[in-house]
Amino acid sequence: MFRKMKGVLKKFTILRRFVLLVLCGCFTVAAAFSLAACNQEAGLAKYKTAAMSGLETYVVAKGEGNYSAEKWAGILAFVTDGKAAINTAADKPGVDAAVATAKAGIDGVLTVAQEDAIALAEYKAAAKAGLETYAAERREYYTLENWTTVEGLVAEGKTTIDAATDKPGVDAAIATAKGAIKGEMEIVEVDTEDMVDYLSFPRWPPSNAPGGVVVLNCSDENAVFECEVTKGAFALAGNPTQYAQKVLVAPGNSFRWESNGIPSGMVEPAFIDIVLKIGDNFIGHAVFEILGSTSSFTGRLLKSVLFPEIVGEYQNVTEEYVKSAIEKVKNTHFVELDGAHYVLANTEVSLTRYIGTEIDFTIPQTLMINGINRKVTSIGCGAFSNCTTIKSITLSDNVKIIDTSAFSGCTALESFVIPDSITFIGNYAFSDCTTLENITIPNSVTQVYSDVFDGWASVQTVYIQTHLSKPATWNDNWYRGSNAQVVWGVE
Repeated sequence: MFRKMKGVLKKFTILRRFVLLVLCGCFTVAAAFSLAACNQEAGLAKYKTAAMSGLETYVVAKGEGNYSAEKWAGILAFVTDGKAAINTAADKPGVDAAVATAKAGIDGVLTVAQEDAIALAEYKAAAKAGLETYAAERREYYTLENWTTVEGLVAEGKTTIDAATDKPGVDAAIATAKGAIKGEMEIVEVDTEDMVDYLSFPRWPPSNAPGGVVVLNCSDENAVFECEVTKGAFALAGNPTQYAQKVLVAPGNSFRWESNGIPSGMVEPAFIDIVLKIGDNFIGHAVFEILGSTSSFTGRLLKSVLFPEIVGEYQNVTEEYVKSAIEKVKNTHFVELDGAHYVLANTEVSLTRYIGTEIDFTIPQTLMINGINRKVTSIGCGAFSNCTTIKSITLSDNVKIIDTSAFSGCTALESFVIPDSITFIGNYAFSDCTTLENITIPNSVTQVYSDVFDGWASVQTVYIQTHLSKPATWNDNWYRGSNAQVVWGVE
């Protein structure tokens, strides 16, 4: 029995030892697993810290100065969100994903340079489209040849725009291209009679006053008329003894011309050049001509034009173009032949001044001007005034007008016949023609102005065809200043 008990106790001791060994092993394994878990958690935290630090370093490397304030605030928001995602990540792959997402957001934010590049590209695209439109809107103002040139200028302008490195460079390219395109346009002129207004310009003896008032008109109050005379001078307003060769006239104001400084006798060709400007832009011009002598003269507008805006823009009219146009007006209407000056008035010609030395002179029926054979229809104001050597003047039957002082002071004139074509005789037309024995006024003359035979002596005779007394259309003072005999109703 004792041996049995002893055996049982031995077995129990062995079993207890086994259990103890098993229990110790379990405790050891549990402790090992707990330590591993602690180590893993500590590693993830450290990984997250490093990730957030790396994210901050990544942002600093981007450089705050490379972004606008708005965009930099956006970058900082990506950093904040990235850190929050890193903190909530359950493992390292989650941390890596959070970092990648934050960096992608940061990389998508545009720098100032990138924003400028996009804006510049858009600016260039708009500029090139605008250049095409600019040329297309003006298409009708180019010749076919010039339009081919314009297309080349547009292409060249686009290339220059593409090569520009900033907006000022684009603007400069546009301005250069537009200037070149404008330069190929045919200049548009519009004839106007409203710019120059002169209701009463003439002056005749015995008046010593300047010529009548010439008013200059323009609807734009910023405009200015630059006026210059080639002979004589402008009589300054309010001071008749002061003269100038050039004056500036505001719209609605006027000038008066005086023969000051011109030797006694010839005046024409005397011209007044009128240039209309707004700022540096030429918007019109006119040429006013003085006809007659220093003692009696009149004036007339030869031509006035405006340069209208094209598609809301002043035309590319240069000073050289305006000067050339003015000289062309003077030259194409004016002809000098055999000592006489002729000018084109509309479609007909007027003899405006004789400066020759011939004793006998015949006025031609027609004269070739600008390739057209035109009738000589009038003897201008003071045309033969004070020609003291001429003895005979013959008019053609194309002449209709003998203007103011046309033959005044022709003291050697012995032979003169008024043709039946004459309808008008101006003031002082034959004054002081003291050698002429007689003259006949034909029935064709419907208008006779004052003082026509001023200075004639009693030994001279004026014959009047058909009329038995002064016609109603003749000036009441037509005979004033004359002592000549008048014979009415001759055949």
